[in-house]
Amino acid sequence: MTPLGSSLFIVFSQNLTMRQKIIDLGWLHFGFGKYLAYCFNSDKGEQTVEVVEQLKVLIEQHLENFPNISVNALAAKTGVGATTIRRILNLSIKSDPGPHTVLSIVSTVLKETCLPRLLKSVDDPIATVLNKYFGHYTFQGPLYEYFGELDSVLEDTTCYIIYKLAANQSGTTLAHIKDLYGEKGLGRLKELVEAQLIFEDEEGRIHAREKNFSISLVTVKKHLPELVRFYKPEELIHGENVFFTLSESLNSDGITMIRKIQKQAVKQIHEVVNDRQYQGKIPYMTINLGESMSSLG
Repeated sequence: MTPLGSSLFIVFSQNLTMRQKIIDLGWLHFGFGKYLAYCFNSDKGEQTVEVVEQLKVLIEQHLENFPNISVNALAAKTGVGATTIRRILNLSIKSDPGPHTVLSIVSTVLKETCLPRLLKSVDDPIATVLNKYFGHYTFQGPLYEYFGELDSVLEDTTCYIIYKLAANQSGTTLAHIKDLYGEKGLGRLKELVEAQLIFEDEEGRIHAREKNFSISLVTVKKHLPELVRFYKPEELIHGENVFFTLSESLNSDGITMIRKIQKQAVKQIHEVVNDRQYQGKIPYMTINLGESMSSLG
């Protein structure tokens, strides 16, 4: 096998109680907490044309069934640009729309946000694309719902962190949000409440509308620097954080083996975070990341 250049693999865990100074990073990321962020690549060629044609049919059927919905309204709902949707309808799209775009459109027009059910409900060639890029990231246990419209709302980093904390089983608190982000955080919280994405329970704890949700990797990648701010190496003595980084030049077989190992580790973490005996009030996150260092994203 030919070498693929140096690859970077990161395993990172940290509680989300405090932050430290920003660290500017540009890593690609498979994030895992009370959400899944799905990895994807681009596929080009003959199958791309077939996928676009199938998307065109699905969109046209949806617009026909719901005549009051415009392309712009559909774009807002899916989180996919109106220009991209129009190009799909005109079969004039010049590049692969990407698996994340396919997922957003299909989940919206089919009104199915549960990824495992969605993967079983679509036909080829879309089924092949979705299973290839997202099928590896479905786990037994709670079903994670994909909401394309959340991507646009959670483009804002402060909103993303607040929603992420609120999606934990114990939720979060007004005091914690104010401690992290001050008045800006309280303003973002108000926006999320007004959008009916977050609510306050009888005990005053703040919860996300959807606890088990997923968003695209494109959105999550933007927030990696903020997530890393929670890492506090000076608090290693408390036994809550862990950080490993390994890099080496590998061939494709070696990378495949590491990805399998990482996937198994994530499955085991998934079981822990959903086991009632381990649930508590400490907001905690893990990041599982592996990527080629051949070029910057």
